[in-house]
Amino acid sequence: MAASGILGHLSNWTDTALWKVLQERDSVEIAPVVTTLNNCMPNIQRVLTQGGTAPTDFTLHDSQHAFRVAERMAALVPSDVLPNLSAYELALLLLSAYLHDIGITPEQHKVSSHYGYLLTGSCADLSQTEINELQKWLDDTGYDIVPPLSKEPPSPEILRFANELITHYCRHRHNDWSENLIRRNLPGQKPRNLQQLD
Repeated sequence: MAASGILGHLSNWTDTALWKVLQERDSVEIAPVVTTLNNCMPNIQRVLTQGGTAPTDFTLHDSQHAFRVAERMAALVPSDVLPNLSAYELALLLLSAYLHDIGITPEQHKVSSHYGYLLTGSCADLSQTEINELQKWLDDTGYDIVPPLSKEPPSPEILRFANELITHYCRHRHNDWSENLIRRNLPGQKPRNLQQLD
């Protein structure tokens, strides 16, 4: 059975009120914005839906959460203002709804590297800056831990604790990781009329 049959209808970014308002425009000026959204949004939604690295405690930060944020944005804008927003304003609202929490679904490599470091105290895949950031968070949150979590082979309790730490650390870093993902993956997708906001 398809996932949508099990979970019910999964709303798509093209179902948002923001996209529908944009689609009602017939101006040639919106073409670059529409092209940009058509290029970016399917991949953004795929990461949120299928990334698989979002910690289970924060599963509401998925594509359906992003859809609800986009719909709430449209609902909060006065009804006489929404149709008068420019194409790039509508696009930025839609992109921000879908990108604001995308760092909650970091690359698998990022999650496994931090997890491995917690368990072993070493990881060639983490930079010293990343190690320092993790240690600062451990110190600031009062865990009083310096990896590795155990000198012995990890027990089930230690493995669960490592998962809990990673869950909370991902939550802590998700804004930074969202920004990094956006800067790394979307810089070539800005049409002229979005660049004016830089």
